[in-house]
Amino acid sequence: MRTLTIILLIFSLNCSAQIKEQDLTVNKYLTVERNYNTALKTIGLYTGSIVLDAVGDGLMDSGNKEWGHFCNATSTGILVISPFVTDMKKEQWGWYAAGYILMRMAIYDIVYNLTRGLMWNYHGNTSEWDNMWSAFNPPGWAELYGRFMFFSMAFVIPLQQIK
Repeated sequence: MRTLTIILLIFSLNCSAQIKEQDLTVNKYLTVERNYNTALKTIGLYTGSIVLDAVGDGLMDSGNKEWGHFCNATSTGILVISPFVTDMKKEQWGWYAAGYILMRMAIYDIVYNLTRGLMWNYHGNTSEWDNMWSAFNPPGWAELYGRFMFFSMAFVIPLQQIK
């Protein structure tokens, strides 16, 4: 556990060192700060949407169609309103898409499996994504590490690129 904590600390220090100088502002008390509102809203909306989508799919596959449809509809609703909540700019749509895709790669399968009552690293055989994981067949720690890297990048991209 201590090794994991040290690795996370080193990784977080590396991410925080990537702040661009033009992103910083000086307030009247002469402290330097950066506005992360849009990036944090984006991360929160995308995470909520993906979790609701995974829960909805898991519920529908478990036979609870009403709540599954509700969760999927709420997930879609969050994605529909996100451009208005975050004030998206056209020039940055690629960064928004990259953040969403990486976040989905990181957490969707885990949330879906937990909703269905399966092991967190269970891989089905119906999608190309599942087939890729099954063919690669990494040990549990390696898969968790890979998903953590996707998750970390899903945070770093909006914090660095979305203003």
